[in-house]
Amino acid sequence: MSEKKKVIVFTTGGTIAMKFDPKVNGLVPAVSGADLAAAVPGLDKLADVEVREFSNHASCAMTPQKMFQLSQMIEEALKEEGVAGAVVTHGTDTVEETAYMLDILHKSEKPIVLTAAMRGAGDTSPDGPANIYCAVKTAASEEAKGKGVMVLLNEIIHAAGQVRKTHSANPDTFASPWWGPIGYCDVDRVVFRRTPLDRHTYSPKELTARVDIVTGQTGIGRDYIDFAVAQGCKGIVLEGFGRGNLPAIVEPAIKDATDKGV
Repeated sequence: MSEKKKVIVFTTGGTIAMKFDPKVNGLVPAVSGADLAAAVPGLDKLADVEVREFSNHASCAMTPQKMFQLSQMIEEALKEEGVAGAVVTHGTDTVEETAYMLDILHKSEKPIVLTAAMRGAGDTSPDGPANIYCAVKTAASEEAKGKGVMVLLNEIIHAAGQVRKTHSANPDTFASPWWGPIGYCDVDRVVFRRTPLDRHTYSPKELTARVDIVTGQTGIGRDYIDFAVAQGCKGIVLEGFGRGNLPAIVEPAIKDATDKGV
């Protein structure tokens, strides 16, 4: 029998690491990274799993700076001898954002697989253990090399730059519109049907510029753009209608912002 590969699991918190607390009538961080790994039947047979805790909070508390720091932590770990890949346990609310940040910073051939859960660790039929199992299995597979950063839930593997959360509660929420998932973690093997194309990677030493997002909406004025400029942002992403259309009333604010170097 071949020697087990080493996979490092980075925990960040989220529903996958939460239980219901009657005192607050909601989910709260309650399960440690080591407890998560111990709660997954058969995980020790897949790989030599090491758990490293990055954080333990809801994913709505994730920030670009924290994503950047997580990336640095993972990339250093992947340089270690014998490490085949990495898994990140994360909350579902922002897992696609973190996955994309990690992907554009990831240049190693070793895979990074993000997974999450729609049901808390204390709920009936939690989906976390199966998702962790499949994520570790995928990260340890030879087939996953060179696929970049992936998001895996419900045994389905998605490319980081294409996956979207489509429902707030249903476990079958993650999808890759238009292009579809890239693979599947089956009972006996990991199957890939395509490779993500047009991945772009960058190597910034730090995050320095503030960039705000302004979403187009009916009745919008220039207020949001003016506010972003007043707060010192260096760039603005305008999420428009259709293929980028925005109300004409916004155009003077855009010109004023660009005249100031934004």
